[in-house]
Amino acid sequence: MYSQYTLVYYTTIFFSKHVFFNEYSAWQLSNTSAESVTLPFHVNVSDNCPDGCGYTGAPYAFGIDPIWGITSNHLTFTNSLKMKTSILLGVSHMMFGIFISFLNAKHKRDMIGIFGEFIPQVLFLGCLFGYLSVLIVFKWSFEWDSAKGQDPSLMAVLINMVLNPMNGITAKDHTVVYGGQMEVQLLLLFLCFVSAPTMLLSRPLIGNYLYKKKIAAGYVPVASDEAEADHGGHVHSDGEFDFGDVFIHQAIHTIEFCLGAVSNTASYLRLWALSLAHAQLSDVLWTMLLRNCFGSPLTLFIGFPIWAILTISILLMMEGMSAFLHALRLHWVEFMSKFYTGGGVEFTPFNYAALFVEVAIE
Repeated sequence: MYSQYTLVYYTTIFFSKHVFFNEYSAWQLSNTSAESVTLPFHVNVSDNCPDGCGYTGAPYAFGIDPIWGITSNHLTFTNSLKMKTSILLGVSHMMFGIFISFLNAKHKRDMIGIFGEFIPQVLFLGCLFGYLSVLIVFKWSFEWDSAKGQDPSLMAVLINMVLNPMNGITAKDHTVVYGGQMEVQLLLLFLCFVSAPTMLLSRPLIGNYLYKKKIAAGYVPVASDEAEADHGGHVHSDGEFDFGDVFIHQAIHTIEFCLGAVSNTASYLRLWALSLAHAQLSDVLWTMLLRNCFGSPLTLFIGFPIWAILTISILLMMEGMSAFLHALRLHWVEFMSKFYTGGGVEFTPFNYAALFVEVAIE
């Protein structure tokens, strides 16, 4: 007869509680625990397992080892995994948006936009949170012993890198990840400090230099009534370069990007929060409702429709709408702010009356 763990697998396989590969787990169970548990996947069984289970040393091929689903600390384990995964998705998503800005600058033949904005933005985001993403993957790739104090804290690494770059790497604070770490982090921090003023000053200074060069070559700006109307009555000649306006605009853009690199990355943690809420609600509905109904056919007949209604209405519909709104917000703000400026033709709704007036005037 199947145990409750097998029922967990087969009754919720369509609600993302499934095993990718029907293979051995990377953990082993003792004969005592293995006899009382029937699992929908293979587990290494050993007679010499004093602690009840032990790691065999061979990681699971793809995804999360299915044995974590029956552990008491599976939420703690998956929360750390989901938090780091959300950071990886966020950094890659924002970096993709920055590369789209390169296509915009290339289409407009804006060399200042490429060398003065695109490259510094890639360096700033890559040297801070791109470096954090590399450390996350690097930490996943090796086995660390927390008992011996070898397990590094990546958050402490990033904070000490910025606030205490010279003396922020100590084994006591769990900030040692690899050899030569201080030299690499000092180089990355230097590139960050160089990229920010480059974003700020490149367009105003180079634009002002090119404008003065055109004036020296005999170029004379021609005033236009349309230019005056476009700038709210301020007299701007056709082709005239205003250093103050360009500098203020570039300062706003630079501050927004530098602060947004931190706040936008943290904003992607909403993916982790949504996943945490979904996992907790799913666990509550299973633990407190459906699992208690397997005692008799009558309780299962009554409890299953209630569980199914709550699962579809709350977990699928309500949380699906919530996840859609959060994803839409991340796409519009964090992603599109890297390349979308909103410049273009103003939208006007179609109107037959206005169309007839234009035809009559023509």
